[in-house]
Amino acid sequence: TIGLVLYTGGKVPPAAYAPSARAIAEQGYLVAIVPAPFNLAILDADAADRVIEDHPEITTWAVGGHSLGGATASLFIDGHPGVVDGLALWASYSSADLSTDDLHVLSVYGSLDAGVASYTDPANLVKLGSAVTVDVIDGGNHEQMGWYTGQPNDPPATISRQEQQDRVVAATVALLQDLGTASP
Repeated sequence: TIGLVLYTGGKVPPAAYAPSARAIAEQGYLVAIVPAPFNLAILDADAADRVIEDHPEITTWAVGGHSLGGATASLFIDGHPGVVDGLALWASYSSADLSTDDLHVLSVYGSLDAGVASYTDPANLVKLGSAVTVDVIDGGNHEQMGWYTGQPNDPPATISRQEQQDRVVAATVALLQDLGTASP
């Protein structure tokens, strides 16, 4: 009864998130990765709407994504108040003020990610409300949030991609579990 819609990072193909999505789904959740024109989620911020409409059996929803995908997921929430209960930001931050939306929020990122200053900026954190879980993956970077290569300006990770992915999956499953206990 709990679903997650994932938006992809900028210029990253959906397949890069398939291993994580599969691992989360194996824990009993519906997970959908939404494709976007030119692999830019921002060009189809309403993509989650179609997934939600296609699955009336799901009563509790979270949206999220990596980098630009997380920012786009926040725009979806902002434009569709009351539709989702959770937001999973994978190396991302909210581009909308969601502080009054009563959301459960996960912010997970690698300690070596060049974008850490944006994810931890108080002006960005205040947009998330009070139910925020932050999970910093020591030694992780931006690129290893998915299965792709070629992320410009990304410091090399000091942990394996699989280790980082395992942490991302565990943190996301914990968010979905929290939503399950918070649901009526």
